[in-house]
Amino acid sequence: MQKLLIRGAEKLPDSLLNDIKKKHEERGLNISNNIDVRWTLLSGKIASPENKLLLSRALSIFQVSTAHALWNISLAIDRYCPCIM
Repeated sequence: MQKLLIRGAEKLPDSLLNDIKKKHEERGLNISNNIDVRWTLLSGKIASPENKLLLSRALSIFQVSTAHALWNISLAIDRYCPCIM
């Protein structure tokens, strides 16, 4: 894991890039053949200011996604099991 943190952003394998291109084409999106998608492992312990910003954004996305999931579960319980509440 330490090596992944030190190496930084790495390019996605071509097979995954091809999958992304296919999904875009299926949705009618026009993208360049030379898309550049990279991934990186982030750690709060070893974080540059840029990585701290990325971690903050990732946390925000996770919190919003979790809130939506919990809201949907709550609605489903209310709809299908009103006696529980």
